Amino acid sequence: MHFFDSSALAKLILDEAESPAIAAYLTKTATIVASDLARAELTRAVRRSAVDRLPRVTALFERLHLVPVTGSILTSAGRLLPPGLRTLDAIHLASALLLQGDLQAFVTYDQRQRDAAIQLGLLVNSPS
Repeated sequence: MHFFDSSALAKLILDEAESPAIAAYLTKTATIVASDLARAELTRAVRRSAVDRLPRVTALFERLHLVPVTGSILTSAGRLLPPGLRTLDAIHLASALLLQGDLQAFVTYDQRQRDAAIQLGLLVNSPS
């Protein structure tokens, strides 16, 4: 099971330098998980920069296993360190930590989130 944050999912929709690498990584990964939060984040990002690709967002989310944003995840996110961790990043990390026993990798291209994930003991991957 591999947890993708919004920065990783965006590279599957938008044309970015790492897009070919993350697409290849996706083909080798059986189960992709994301926070339900990513649905709003990715839709907003694509709407800003490539509105014609919104159907790809819908198709992508049909393939993912989504972790609902629950009260317990929000509570956990509020407690995560470091204190400077951004709120939405903390929600992604709290969602991933919920799956930690089955999680093979946390996939992100966000450096601050990557650093926090490593501090929390997650194996982080950023295919390039």
